[in-house]
Amino acid sequence: MSREPSAEKKRALRLTDNPKSKTSKLLDFDSANPLLYKDQSISIDGKSSFSTQNLYVYHGLTCKKPAIVSKKTDLKYKVKLLPRRQRTRTDPLDDEVYVGFHRRMTKEEKSMTGSDRTRMLLEIENLKEQLRLIQQHDWVRHLPRIVMIQDRKDSDEMARKRKLMVQELRRLLGKFADWDERNARLLRDAKNFERGTNGNVRSNGLHASDDEYEDLSDDSDDADENILAASLEKLREKRELNRRTRGGHSVRIFLRNGYDILQVGDHVPRIVESNMYIN
Repeated sequence: MSREPSAEKKRALRLTDNPKSKTSKLLDFDSANPLLYKDQSISIDGKSSFSTQNLYVYHGLTCKKPAIVSKKTDLKYKVKLLPRRQRTRTDPLDDEVYVGFHRRMTKEEKSMTGSDRTRMLLEIENLKEQLRLIQQHDWVRHLPRIVMIQDRKDSDEMARKRKLMVQELRRLLGKFADWDERNARLLRDAKNFERGTNGNVRSNGLHASDDEYEDLSDDSDDADENILAASLEKLREKRELNRRTRGGHSVRIFLRNGYDILQVGDHVPRIVESNMYIN
């Protein structure tokens, strides 16, 4: 006689009707940090010991040095002067050696880029469809399929989360539009470079000659022997102009303890010495 397995020993199916699995793909504004989505002012408790102090004072550009200055951190930078690399006039290997490998890698890169772009376009179409649905007159029926709703009968919650979802969708679509514009500009510049018209193309699409607009990389002029005769100040100004053209202006925050916080363009901010020149 065969025994029936007990309830504890029965194998549980993995495809169960779990309520969490239904809501896992919904956007939950309640679990996120409210300061990211709620447009409210941040207040300080008036009963605290800090309420009598003026915490937010703007001194302007002519502010005086604070009375208490933090102790300067004992950091030392060891500058190493590296020897200049040897300039090779002739290439020891012919370009034909790399033609086959270059073509194969270019083909694989185009295939990967095409698949990534297709997947991205599908996601963008889904976002556009969601934005269209929640802007219709029957948005109440479509919103719970996109956003986590605690109480569908609460009109205030529905209206608030609809507004937040519209803002989030427009932000994502604007981010994609900016990426698509920059990608099209880079592809256009790459085609112009391959055609041999001019490799130095400005970000706005205008061509420039070699005399009025040079390569944007800092060490692109190392092959030019004329830089040995130029002064360091002129070379420094020239490369600073190239960096600003490539990454934007720099922002420096003075900590007044011997160090500053420096951010150049979209790069990650870093801590540097106050009298240190940034390459």
